[in-house]
Amino acid sequence: TVFILKHWRRLPKLGEPVTFVVALDDSPASMKALAQVCMLAKSGDEILGLTVSRHQGPKDVAVMDQANEMIKAHTQSNAKTNVFWRELKMGAGTAAEHICQAAEELEADFLCLGSFNTAHGAKDRDTMTSLGSTALYCSVNAKCHAVVVKPPRLVDHGSSPIASIRPGS
Repeated sequence: TVFILKHWRRLPKLGEPVTFVVALDDSPASMKALAQVCMLAKSGDEILGLTVSRHQGPKDVAVMDQANEMIKAHTQSNAKTNVFWRELKMGAGTAAEHICQAAEELEADFLCLGSFNTAHGAKDRDTMTSLGSTALYCSVNAKCHAVVVKPPRLVDHGSSPIASIRPGS
């Protein structure tokens, strides 16, 4: 997981509600991003799921079903987290441009998305050295902090839990 903090943007203080916007598509990396946000979200925070697809279809329904199950498990343990879904309306331009625009409109504190880049010969997450093009564009151009998550490992060798992003916690 990569945190990209904008030096000019204030981090939410301990106890302040946080708005997480999570970009979801059919990739394992985006589901892992949602899982990370569920771990980070505290009582009073908002998780805004942003479905990213040019064509609504069965694959999108499966993504939403999987995401809803993950959210349901999270809200059972943390009932005061507010969860909303928004479908990204794609027009002219790239998905990355639309994701950044939506994060700004939704007043996100953190934009969370998965990154999967096999363009340079990477065979798995451990050999990936760079972010995918959408994650790279969003991490640079979003007007909020970014959390970029690599896809899950096929075999997890005891990875440590994600650290808190709030100062003082």
